[in-house]
Amino acid sequence: MKIAAHISCLPQQQSILQIILYNVCKLNTDYKVEFFCDTNIDAKSTNETFTKISIKPNNKIAQYIWTHYTLPSLLKKYIPTVFINEFGYSIDKINIPNYLFFSNKDFLKKLPYSSRKTFLQALHYCKKIFVSEDFIKEVLIEKYAIAPDKIITTYYQLTENSNLLGFEQKEAIKEKHTLGVDYFLYEIDNENIDYLITILKAFSQFKKWQKSAIKLVFYTAHNNAATLIHNFNLYKYKEDVVFVHHTNVARSEMVAAAFLLLYFAEYKANNIATIAMQNHVPIIAADTDINRSLFEDTVLYVATTDASIAAQIQFLYKDEFGSKALQIDAAALIQKYDGEKAAEILYNHISII
Repeated sequence: MKIAAHISCLPQQQSILQIILYNVCKLNTDYKVEFFCDTNIDAKSTNETFTKISIKPNNKIAQYIWTHYTLPSLLKKYIPTVFINEFGYSIDKINIPNYLFFSNKDFLKKLPYSSRKTFLQALHYCKKIFVSEDFIKEVLIEKYAIAPDKIITTYYQLTENSNLLGFEQKEAIKEKHTLGVDYFLYEIDNENIDYLITILKAFSQFKKWQKSAIKLVFYTAHNNAATLIHNFNLYKYKEDVVFVHHTNVARSEMVAAAFLLLYFAEYKANNIATIAMQNHVPIIAADTDINRSLFEDTVLYVATTDASIAAQIQFLYKDEFGSKALQIDAAALIQKYDGEKAAEILYNHISII
């Protein structure tokens, strides 16, 4: 079988579909994949080849040219058995099975290779729709009335280092960054900066209740992250707040040594919460539909208010049994993220022509 795949190539974020298809080829060494993408990528095996495409379809005319002329010409050249893409469009000018793959909710926004009309057509024309998470399936069913059995959840392979750290390794990380003291961890990104003041207020409330030496670590790519917080120099517990830059320590190591993780981020695959679950670090997460779909009952949910966050921090700090129960449940839930299983699921469907 030869698979043609149009994949998304974002900076510092490998395509989940690319990884799954790589594993499909590992399981089936006679399979070949021709990837179409807009950046140069090195093949990881002889079963993969890449074609760089220069088209930037930012209008309907460019979209039409790509889907009706450019891509059909490429498919005639490579003669694939099936075609799958991450951009929500289909090819009906060539008689081969079409599949879609979604690893996020970008299809709710404007997609570069399809208009709303062509997107809706593709949803119904394609043989199957693969998604990397259950919540994406739920959105497709609710918003576009797609039959549930047409949508297949593959999950995916977690790509960050998940090797559990030993006690001495964790202590070394704490010694380096928090003077050997336990810490709560929060990763700052562009989508969750607005929560910083709320988290600081929650930390203050916790400090008043517990009189603990524990610290709050902000893990960040910002070179001067303290400036993101108005009047941080006046914060009562500023000596217990530590800013750690991404370049100083691997994210997986910083998570593994944490007492707990505060998670109020927009969804991304391989997010920091999955790293915490792999490393038996309990999580406090924003109470959202997506998070409840992702984490089920393996985390503590909070309203994003300082009082709610402080109360759950207090609970995890004092209740070792409750914390351990969450860790056990999370470790079981994370088992669904398996690269070979994802490949088998996709293979079992596309191999039925």
